[in-house]
Amino acid sequence: MKTKLTLSVDRDTLAKARRRLSRRKRTLSAEVDDLLKRIAAETEPERKGWIEQFGDLVIPLDMELAERDTPVGRQLRSTGAYRRARTAQRKKKA
Repeated sequence: MKTKLTLSVDRDTLAKARRRLSRRKRTLSAEVDDLLKRIAAETEPERKGWIEQFGDLVIPLDMELAERDTPVGRQLRSTGAYRRARTAQRKKKA
């Protein structure tokens, strides 16, 4: 089932397109239809996650700063890096 489509294009561009398509014995509607079918058939490439794109970021953690009772220290203590560092410290002591 076909439907109408309203486009806003430059008059000069439209005139050139009509002339070229008439030489090819094609209508503007058929050309737009083919273009839209190609666009609809395209698949988006699979998006990679952060780690696949950039790798795992490792940032050294200042444990003294994390142990302080400051807003920065509280924020650092809530991170996975702090938990991993504390686990590593406990394993070294044991």
